[in-house]
Amino acid sequence: MKRLALLAFACAACSGADVDLLAPADGSAIDSTEPTPDSSAPVDASQSDASADADAGFVDVAPPIDAAPPYQDPGIACGNTHCDQDADLCCGTITSYYPEDTYSFACEALSDLVQCAAGLPIDCDDDRDCPSGESCCATLGYQDYSKVQCQQGPCTNTIYGQEVHFCDPNDSDCAQNTTCKPAPYLTGYFTCQ
Repeated sequence: MKRLALLAFACAACSGADVDLLAPADGSAIDSTEPTPDSSAPVDASQSDASADADAGFVDVAPPIDAAPPYQDPGIACGNTHCDQDADLCCGTITSYYPEDTYSFACEALSDLVQCAAGLPIDCDDDRDCPSGESCCATLGYQDYSKVQCQQGPCTNTIYGQEVHFCDPNDSDCAQNTTCKPAPYLTGYFTCQ
């Protein structure tokens, strides 16, 4: 600010204008103890105050935030691992019936002649494991499930019992007014409730 006042003062003095007209509006005096620039000396452009111009025209903008990558379904949940839905199914074998069914899980190849003969075959754990337009469903009986499989359309109740919709809590596709919660009687899986 002082530089601008001094520059205006110097210009006014050179042009013959009345210097009193350039005095500050608040009535304070101009500080004359500060040295005035020597107008006869040539100005070296390389020595000019570049710090004022360094930021001119530049806007400090935060770097763009990367969008989260689309969710990648890991396959069919199967105990502590996942099975490839294109090559395997998960077989849940009951290891204990009391106080409720307890299972051990293993992936089995779809190419096997007999698949999960003595257990619960799990072909999907959410709709992403199914072809487009199909839902991952199972019939809930008394403290157990029938085969968990993909089927056309939504999961609906049948004469055999209540059908439940299996889902992934990380990318839920549950119908309105329901949420993806831990499945009753089947640890490690989730259903729309």
